[in-house]
Amino acid sequence: MPVLRGLIWAGHVGWILFLTLLTQLGGLAWLIALRFRQRVLVFLLVYAALWGAALQIAPFSGRVALPCFGETLRAQSVFYCVTMRHFVTPEMADVAQNAADKVAQEYPGTQTLYLDGNLPFWEGFPLIPHLSHDDGEKLDFAFFYRDAKGVLPGQTRSPIGYFAFETLEVKQCPDAWPTMRWSLTPL
Repeated sequence: MPVLRGLIWAGHVGWILFLTLLTQLGGLAWLIALRFRQRVLVFLLVYAALWGAALQIAPFSGRVALPCFGETLRAQSVFYCVTMRHFVTPEMADVAQNAADKVAQEYPGTQTLYLDGNLPFWEGFPLIPHLSHDDGEKLDFAFFYRDAKGVLPGQTRSPIGYFAFETLEVKQCPDAWPTMRWSLTPL
Protein backbone atom coordinates (compact mmCIF):
# COMPACT_ATOMS: atom_id res chain seq x y z
CA MET A 1 0.00 0.00 0.00
CA PRO A 2 2.73 2.58 0.79
CA VAL A 3 4.25 2.07 -2.67
CA LEU A 4 0.89 2.63 -4.35
CA ARG A 5 0.27 5.72 -2.24
CA GLY A 6 3.72 7.05 -3.18
CA LEU A 7 3.02 6.48 -6.88
CA ILE A 8 -0.31 8.29 -6.62
CA TRP A 9 1.32 11.29 -4.93
CA ALA A 10 4.16 11.26 -7.47
CA GLY A 11 1.49 11.39 -10.19
CA HIS A 12 -0.16 14.36 -8.49
CA VAL A 13 3.17 16.17 -8.19
CA GLY A 14 3.86 15.50 -11.88
CA TRP A 15 0.40 16.78 -12.81
CA ILE A 16 0.89 19.92 -10.68
CA LEU A 17 4.23 20.61 -12.41
CA PHE A 18 2.72 20.05 -15.86
CA LEU A 19 -0.25 22.33 -15.19
CA THR A 20 2.02 24.99 -13.71
CA LEU A 21 4.30 24.96 -16.76
CA LEU A 22 1.32 24.96 -19.14
CA THR A 23 -0.84 27.63 -17.50
CA GLN A 24 1.13 29.05 -14.56
CA LEU A 25 -1.89 28.80 -12.23
CA GLY A 26 -3.27 25.37 -13.13
CA GLY A 27 -0.96 23.60 -10.68
CA LEU A 28 -2.31 25.73 -7.84
CA ALA A 29 -5.87 24.89 -8.89
CA TRP A 30 -5.08 21.15 -8.85
CA LEU A 31 -3.32 21.45 -5.50
CA ILE A 32 -6.46 23.05 -4.01
CA ALA A 33 -8.69 20.45 -5.70
CA LEU A 34 -6.75 17.60 -4.08
CA ARG A 35 -8.44 18.44 -0.78
CA PHE A 36 -11.87 17.55 -2.20
CA ARG A 37 -13.58 14.35 -3.38
CA GLN A 38 -14.94 15.91 -6.58
CA ARG A 39 -11.46 16.91 -7.73
CA VAL A 40 -12.19 17.55 -11.38
CA LEU A 41 -15.22 19.72 -10.65
CA VAL A 42 -13.37 21.64 -7.93
CA PHE A 43 -10.35 22.01 -10.22
CA LEU A 44 -12.51 23.50 -12.99
CA LEU A 45 -14.22 25.91 -10.59
CA VAL A 46 -10.97 27.00 -8.92
CA TYR A 47 -9.21 27.31 -12.28
CA ALA A 48 -12.04 29.46 -13.63
CA ALA A 49 -11.81 31.68 -10.55
CA LEU A 50 -8.02 31.97 -10.92
CA TRP A 51 -8.42 32.72 -14.63
CA GLY A 52 -10.86 35.53 -13.86
CA ALA A 53 -8.62 36.85 -11.10
CA ALA A 54 -5.61 36.80 -13.43
CA LEU A 55 -7.47 39.03 -15.90
CA GLN A 56 -8.00 41.58 -13.12
CA ILE A 57 -4.63 41.32 -11.34
CA ALA A 58 -2.20 40.89 -14.28
CA PRO A 59 -2.17 44.61 -15.18
CA PHE A 60 -0.62 45.30 -11.76
CA SER A 61 2.32 43.08 -12.78
CA GLY A 62 2.70 44.75 -16.18
CA ARG A 63 0.67 42.32 -18.31
CA VAL A 64 -2.66 42.65 -20.10
CA ALA A 65 -4.79 40.04 -21.80
CA LEU A 66 -5.16 40.17 -25.56
CA PRO A 67 -8.71 39.85 -26.91
CA CYS A 68 -9.80 36.25 -27.36
CA PHE A 69 -12.53 37.05 -29.88
CA GLY A 70 -11.67 40.45 -31.33
CA GLU A 71 -12.67 41.68 -34.77
CA THR A 72 -9.23 42.44 -36.18
CA LEU A 73 -7.01 40.76 -33.56
CA ARG A 74 -7.99 37.52 -31.87
CA ALA A 75 -6.62 34.24 -30.59
CA GLN A 76 -6.12 31.59 -33.25
CA SER A 77 -7.59 29.07 -30.82
CA VAL A 78 -9.50 29.38 -27.56
CA PHE A 79 -6.71 27.15 -26.18
CA TYR A 80 -4.43 30.20 -25.81
CA CYS A 81 -7.00 32.06 -23.73
CA VAL A 82 -8.10 29.10 -21.60
CA THR A 83 -4.48 28.28 -20.75
CA MET A 84 -3.69 31.93 -19.95
CA ARG A 85 -1.06 32.17 -22.69
CA HIS A 86 -2.55 35.40 -24.08
CA PHE A 87 -0.90 37.94 -21.79
CA VAL A 88 1.59 40.55 -23.01
CA THR A 89 2.87 43.94 -21.91
CA PRO A 90 0.56 46.87 -22.62
CA GLU A 91 3.07 48.10 -25.22
CA MET A 92 3.02 44.76 -27.04
CA ALA A 93 -0.78 44.71 -26.91
CA ASP A 94 -0.83 48.15 -28.57
CA VAL A 95 1.66 47.08 -31.24
CA ALA A 96 -0.32 43.92 -31.99
CA GLN A 97 -3.68 45.74 -32.12
CA ASN A 98 -2.31 48.58 -34.27
CA ALA A 99 -0.72 46.09 -36.69
CA ALA A 100 -3.95 44.07 -36.89
CA ASP A 101 -5.98 47.24 -37.52
CA LYS A 102 -3.57 48.36 -40.25
CA VAL A 103 -3.68 44.96 -41.99
CA ALA A 104 -7.50 44.93 -41.77
CA GLN A 105 -7.62 48.44 -43.21
CA GLU A 106 -5.34 47.45 -46.11
CA TYR A 107 -7.04 44.08 -46.63
CA PRO A 108 -10.69 44.35 -45.54
CA GLY A 109 -12.06 41.26 -43.80
CA THR A 110 -8.65 40.17 -42.56
CA GLN A 111 -8.28 38.88 -39.03
CA THR A 112 -4.84 38.80 -37.43
CA LEU A 113 -4.53 35.64 -35.38
CA TYR A 114 -2.09 35.42 -32.50
CA LEU A 115 -0.75 32.24 -30.95
CA ASP A 116 1.41 32.22 -27.83
CA GLY A 117 2.12 35.42 -25.94
CA ASN A 118 3.04 34.93 -22.30
CA LEU A 119 1.57 33.97 -18.96
CA PRO A 120 0.00 36.53 -16.62
CA PHE A 121 2.65 36.86 -13.89
CA TRP A 122 6.34 36.66 -13.00
CA GLU A 123 8.80 37.98 -15.51
CA GLY A 124 11.33 35.27 -16.26
CA PHE A 125 8.77 32.43 -16.03
CA PRO A 126 9.23 30.61 -19.35
CA LEU A 127 6.33 29.80 -21.64
CA ILE A 128 7.08 26.19 -22.59
CA PRO A 129 8.20 25.46 -25.31
CA HIS A 130 8.97 29.13 -26.07
CA LEU A 131 11.74 29.81 -23.60
CA SER A 132 12.17 33.33 -24.99
CA HIS A 133 8.53 34.18 -24.15
CA ASP A 134 9.30 35.05 -20.54
CA ASP A 135 8.73 38.80 -20.36
CA GLY A 136 5.46 39.58 -22.16
CA GLU A 137 7.31 41.25 -25.03
CA LYS A 138 7.04 38.40 -27.53
CA LEU A 139 3.99 37.24 -29.47
CA ASP A 140 3.59 34.63 -32.19
CA PHE A 141 1.25 35.24 -35.13
CA ALA A 142 -0.36 32.78 -37.52
CA PHE A 143 0.11 33.05 -41.26
CA PHE A 144 -2.56 34.73 -43.37
CA TYR A 145 -4.22 32.56 -46.00
CA ARG A 146 -6.05 33.30 -49.20
CA ASP A 147 -7.42 31.45 -52.17
CA ALA A 148 -8.36 32.54 -55.69
CA LYS A 149 -11.37 34.43 -54.30
CA GLY A 150 -9.38 36.39 -51.73
CA VAL A 151 -8.44 36.39 -48.08
CA LEU A 152 -9.60 33.54 -45.82
CA PRO A 153 -10.20 35.26 -42.48
CA GLY A 154 -9.50 33.22 -39.38
CA GLN A 155 -8.24 30.16 -41.22
CA THR A 156 -5.00 28.27 -40.66
CA ARG A 157 -3.68 24.88 -41.69
CA SER A 158 -3.48 23.67 -38.09
CA PRO A 159 -6.05 23.73 -35.28
CA ILE A 160 -3.53 25.43 -32.98
CA GLY A 161 -1.57 27.40 -35.59
CA TYR A 162 1.67 25.47 -35.13
CA PHE A 163 3.13 22.35 -36.79
CA ALA A 164 1.74 22.99 -40.28
CA PHE A 165 4.57 24.18 -42.45
CA GLU A 166 4.33 25.80 -45.83
CA THR A 167 6.32 24.28 -48.65
CA LEU A 168 8.50 26.39 -50.88
CA GLU A 169 8.85 25.88 -54.58
CA VAL A 170 12.55 26.58 -54.24
CA LYS A 171 14.34 25.04 -51.28
CA GLN A 172 16.18 27.85 -49.52
CA CYS A 173 17.30 26.21 -46.30
CA PRO A 174 19.97 23.53 -46.06
CA ASP A 175 19.10 20.25 -44.39
CA ALA A 176 20.27 20.29 -40.80
CA TRP A 177 20.09 17.81 -37.99
CA PRO A 178 18.88 18.08 -35.33
CA THR A 179 16.09 20.35 -36.47
CA MET A 180 13.51 22.25 -34.49
CA ARG A 181 11.02 21.93 -37.34
CA TRP A 182 8.52 19.34 -36.17
CA SER A 183 5.91 18.52 -38.78
CA LEU A 184 4.09 15.90 -36.68
CA THR A 185 2.69 14.37 -39.87
CA PRO A 186 1.47 11.21 -38.06
CA LEU A 187 -0.81 13.36 -35.90
